[in-house]
Amino acid sequence: MEENINNYDCIIVAFQNGELSKDICGLIKEIITNENCTVFDYTLWHNATIPLMRADRTMSNPLYSEYNGMILGISHAEVGFLANRFQSCCNLAVSSQDLFYNFKTLQYCISKSMSFR
Repeated sequence: MEENINNYDCIIVAFQNGELSKDICGLIKEIITNENCTVFDYTLWHNATIPLMRADRTMSNPLYSEYNGMILGISHAEVGFLANRFQSCCNLAVSSQDLFYNFKTLQYCISKSMSFR
């Protein structure tokens, strides 16, 4: 395996489990002797590009240019309401949140001029 792996210029590692991906990247870096070979951790890169706030992730969904409604609430709203069952509605509910967090989420969406009618 060591002889074959050194023939590559770039090795992309992509496991859903971030820790596993990190471990595999480390293992490959120890094995390769080709100094020009780049080991790219796709999972690390992907996680770094995802917006931290759920509102940003949801509102930047390329399948919807705008929403007619918003679901806010606790865990029951997060998993109990399927936003795709409503016409152009997004689910911004998060487990263990309170009224203050719901209000702040709404304020954030308004301040960012997110696509609501």
